[in-house]
Amino acid sequence: MIDIISIIGTRPEAIRVIKKLPNHMIVNTGQHYDENMDVVFWKERGIEPDVNLGAKNFEEIYTKVCDLIDEHSPKLIIAYGDTRSSFAATLAAKDNGVRVAHLEAGVRCYDMDMPEERNRIMIDSIADYLFAVNEKCKENLLKENVQGKIFVVGDIVFDNYIEKRKHKDFVLMTIHRKQNQSPEFLSSLFREYKDESRIVFPAHPTMKNILKNIKLPSNLKVIEPTNHKKMLKLISEAKLVVTDSGGVQREAFFMGVPLDVKLKKNPWSSEISVFGDGHAEEKIKTVILEEFYGGRENQDQ
Repeated sequence: MIDIISIIGTRPEAIRVIKKLPNHMIVNTGQHYDENMDVVFWKERGIEPDVNLGAKNFEEIYTKVCDLIDEHSPKLIIAYGDTRSSFAATLAAKDNGVRVAHLEAGVRCYDMDMPEERNRIMIDSIADYLFAVNEKCKENLLKENVQGKIFVVGDIVFDNYIEKRKHKDFVLMTIHRKQNQSPEFLSSLFREYKDESRIVFPAHPTMKNILKNIKLPSNLKVIEPTNHKKMLKLISEAKLVVTDSGGVQREAFFMGVPLDVKLKKNPWSSEISVFGDGHAEEKIKTVILEEFYGGRENQDQ
């Protein structure tokens, strides 16, 4: 039984393909047919497409996707970008009563001479589920009055970068804002990260006094405040940065380090969260499981 079909036509789509969905078929249309433009990227991600359509032009892709739909009766087609494969698959799905999910929805450059821009606008206009990278993409979709459900999830390309980034196994935590200077907040924060192997916490003098009134977890290592050079090294080596500092969050973002910002009102939120938090694929998978399986993880294969 096939419930979900991912349609992939190009290198950028191959590196974003979602893994481990239930009853999932991955289809390579063949739009990029050179080995250096296609095969190597599948190997790099450790994925073998279930089907290769050997189709290069729009009409071939459309017809062969229609044939797949007729054969398998899927519930959902996933389109991964702005290519002719994505647009042809979207049309084939809608013409056959199958719902469509579009990744990177809402990306706009407003240059209608670009076929990619025309493709993504047309896909977004008829897709049922629109997975936007950031709030700006969501705003674009709302302005266009799209009818599908919009979800801001981040960027799977950023997920892949985070997965491959070399780091040490510790969380760097820098908390100093007055709004976060309470035993209750800090105790809650430490519980949130209780399963991490190590938390490194450069503590300001005020924060040290507060920590004296808290039962500290065994995975917490409190250190003296550091100079800027050492802080940059800690940020670069951390697997995750938890902070309420405007400067630290920008430096972590510049280095491609995942962030958990603890500010009620963050003046850098739109810039810092532009590619998400490294969990876009998980968020997309969660939406699909909720929409089609009531949130259940394991389905019959």
